[in-house]
Amino acid sequence: MNLRERYIQMVAYEEHANGLWLKYLADVSEKPGGAQFRVAAERWLGHIFGCYQSWYDWMTDTETSPTGDLSQDLKHQYERMAKFIETCDLDQTRQRSHPDWGTWAWKTVDVIHHTLTHGSYHRGHIRALAEAAGLDDWPDTDWDEFTGWQIKD
Repeated sequence: MNLRERYIQMVAYEEHANGLWLKYLADVSEKPGGAQFRVAAERWLGHIFGCYQSWYDWMTDTETSPTGDLSQDLKHQYERMAKFIETCDLDQTRQRSHPDWGTWAWKTVDVIHHTLTHGSYHRGHIRALAEAAGLDDWPDTDWDEFTGWQIKD
């Protein structure tokens, strides 16, 4: 598997992992602590979407607008991320400026890697929020669960 194929696989993983949390959120509201947890978790999933949108708007020099349906907005971003990864120049250096933080330069491959691992970081926050709310039946979204397979004897 080459690097592009690996990153496209990681986009599929992001879709899988975020999808499991979205499904969990749909079912958790009735549980003790579930409603409050859902509000906080949706904020973090919205942040994950916002990061996808911001980084890929910047790299593709386009502007996308959320629809308000987080599931559909995420789906749109997965499709656009995979399409971009298929053809982009992974070694291109890109600069981005912010009035408070200055100007930074990255290779495209590093932005892609950051964007695709950033979701895992925040799904960890979501799991910690679930634990703090007393919930214990959260989904397993580890990479090895996604890429592994069970061998039947």
